[in-house]
Parts: sequence; C-alpha cells; structure tokens
Amino acid sequence: MSRRIIGLMLVKNESQRYLRRVLDQYKGLCDTIVILDDGSTDNTVDICREYTPHVHESPESLWATNEVHQRRRLWDTLQDHADDGDWVLYLDADETIADTRALRQLLPPLEAHGDIDAVGFNLYDMWDENHYRDDEYWSGHSRDWIFLVKYHKGREFQWPDKALHCGRFPTNAVGQYYPSKIPVQHWGWADPEDRKKKYERYMEADPEGTFGWLDQYRSILDVNPRLVRFTHTGTGGGGRGGRPGTGSKDRKKNRKRR
Repeated sequence: MSRRIIGLMLVKNESQRYLRRVLDQYKGLCDTIVILDDGSTDNTVDICREYTPHVHESPESLWATNEVHQRRRLWDTLQDHADDGDWVLYLDADETIADTRALRQLLPPLEAHGDIDAVGFNLYDMWDENHYRDDEYWSGHSRDWIFLVKYHKGREFQWPDKALHCGRFPTNAVGQYYPSKIPVQHWGWADPEDRKKKYERYMEADPEGTFGWLDQYRSILDVNPRLVRFTHTGTGGGGRGGRPGTGSKDRKKNRKRR
C-alpha cells in the first residue's frame, strides 16, 4: 500500500495570485495539507482554510529576516501529521506539477526501492502562461530540484544559518533521490508586475547578493529574455527518469538558483 502524501506550503499575501490553482492540485494529490502563513495582510488565510484545517499563522512576516525560522516551524508540524516513511510534498504557492499522473505512477515502485528517499523534478520558470525562460540565469529545467521527500520520524533535522534562500527542506532530509524529470511550473515570474515587485524585494533584502545570485536578480527585468514554449507529453511515471542522485549535489545547485 502506498504511503500517504503530506503537502506543506509557506504562504504570504497569495489570494490574488495562484493560490487556488496550487491548492486545487494539492487537494487532489495530498492526504493532508499543512500551511504556515507568514503574516499575510489579505485573505490568504481564509482561502487556505477552505482546503485544510491545518493552517498556522505567524503574527509577523519573517521573510528576508529569518526565513529559516518559518521553514523550520512548518517542517516541525510533521511530528503531528506524518508517519515514518510518508512522503512530504513541498511546493510554493506559485508552483504546480505539470504531470500529476506520472507522479502517482512513480511512487509505488520507488517505495519498493528502499534506498530512494526523495524525488527530483525539473523546474520551469514560466515568463507567461505558455513560455518559460531559458538562459544562463534561468535554467532550473535542466537540472534536478527536490520537492518530494520521505519523512524520517525521529531524525534530528538540521537547517542552514541563512536569513534568505535557506531552502525548503532540512539539509539532512535527502540522501539518494530519483530524478523523475517531471516538470514543475513556477508561475511567480509570469506576470510583469510580479517580476518588478520581486526584483525590488530581492534588491532591498539582499543588495550584495549575500544569500542569492546578484546577476540573476538583475536579470529579472531583462527586456527581451530568451523564451521557449512549454510543451509536455507525459513522462510515464517511473519509466525513464534517470539514474539516482544524491541530495547534497542537488542542494548545492539549488542554492544558486533561488
């Protein structure tokens, strides 16, 4: 029998963006959804409570000042919601899986493979509804991103000491992962106004590129970036994902990206 899927999500002021789209997908995939709100001032919390009773609220936003505290706090709720070996899906409120059928087909054979405790995806930064960006600064679709891990109950989890871009999982949550090649579409850049706001936030919070990649921040406002039409015909689940990889290698790549 397949293990349960616990969906985690950290949110802030998402009510007018992609929240319902993402939560609709979570509702179809996850057995339990757990959300931490990072000090929203809109009705994000009300929308989240339409999908799950497990909504935790922070009295203030810690984005860019102590993001790792919120990530750790949300992860720690798994002690009450997850059993050992359950899967933990951790997407942001502007990300969707392009092929949920492939993911469902993939999990049973992975559960039979005791050494695999995470799944890698390819991340497509959507610059509009139909195109993703593809250049030296935006190439997440060409490598593996961990969005799904097995929960190891009782493990003492460790987190990096970073105020921003700390990652969503503990540094020791991932051992060997399976590169599924299943696409995850990141919609947070798809609207020009959102891009402008995010550029301003990153430049204010991290002007020297201490936690992120300064050249990538600057590239957000490029006038004519290289865009490619997104097409996906299905991966077929556990068919031809690739050879297993290691979590440490994946995390090193991801640090440059977010």
